[in-house]
Amino acid sequence: MKYKSGGLQIGKSEWVSFILTLIATLVGVLIAISVTNSGIRNKEKSDTIKLLHTAKLILTNTNQYAQSLYNTVIELEKDTITNDNQSIEDLKSSNPIPYPDLFEIGKKRIENKYSNNNILEIQAE
Repeated sequence: MKYKSGGLQIGKSEWVSFILTLIATLVGVLIAISVTNSGIRNKEKSDTIKLLHTAKLILTNTNQYAQSLYNTVIELEKDTITNDNQSIEDLKSSNPIPYPDLFEIGKKRIENKYSNNNILEIQAE
């Protein structure tokens, strides 16, 4: 079977070669897309894990600071001879317990649906 178009003839073997080339190209493109998506998914998982570790570290440090401040205030309140209520109140007002601002950023990222999916996948592993 030959195809004629303005003097150009294409034989059966050329058609087979052309179709096989198209199929190979399509398979190659699909594999490349799959590998790229897999890499992106792994990077998102890694970023989510880092974010969770950072949030945990921030909360741990904030808790340690708050506990230390609490213990200091308790110790100062025990010594009422050298410390009056005003100095203890000044200490409390000048050293507030820090609100973990970075945790808010992390919270917004964790609320992201992709991060939620990553967290669920990590828990399943």
